[in-house]
Amino acid sequence: MADENAFEQKPDGEMVQIWTGCAVAVELVYQDGSREKLAFQIVPDHLSDFSQGYLGEGTRLAQALLGRRAGERLAYQADDIAEVVILGARLAESGPDESVAARREASMKKALRQSELANLIAFAASFNSKWGDYDPKSLTDEWEKED
Repeated sequence: MADENAFEQKPDGEMVQIWTGCAVAVELVYQDGSREKLAFQIVPDHLSDFSQGYLGEGTRLAQALLGRRAGERLAYQADDIAEVVILGARLAESGPDESVAARREASMKKALRQSELANLIAFAASFNSKWGDYDPKSLTDEWEKED
């Protein structure tokens, strides 16, 4: 994650404008007055992994920040967040590992396959015909052979 203390101005004193590829530090202001600091890098959606500090450019928060500069405050209504204060922005020195997209795709394929198996087992458990019933255990065993 980006270090919120490592943001500086451009040589001419102007603050960096936020775009994809920028490291950004913000403070979320909640409706109850509490505050939370976050630091992240805005990246293309296919490389996003917020747990690693990479926020996808298509997310609602990133869309609200794009084109803005440090020091700006913006109303932001999401859950119990009332406002976002931009603490700093700078061009990021590096980006996410390109394998993020491949890992996400593999994870999605695995989740889809598990969902398909769950649907198959639910159908088999509820199916009853004059020719016999499906055995969910045998379906699971056959499914696992294909992996």
